[in-house]
Order: sequence, then structure tokens, then C-alpha cells
Amino acid sequence: MQLFIEYKVMLRGLRVRYVDPKNTSKSCFGCGEK
Repeated sequence: MQLFIEYKVMLRGLRVRYVDPKNTSKSCFGCGEK
């Protein structure tokens, strides 16, 4: 799945950015609510 996403992103001329998954689901990215 990861390779497919990387491939599709590269087709659009974008770059994939990797983040540390630790604590990534503790708050909403949009509003910051927990």
C-alpha cells in the first residue's frame, strides 16, 4: 500500500513526507481537539 501511495504522489509531482507515528492520533489535525 505504501509503495502505491508513493507512486501516485510522484505521478502528481509531489513528495511524500514521513512522520513519526508516535502520538499522531491524539488530537485532530484540523481543530486540535482531543
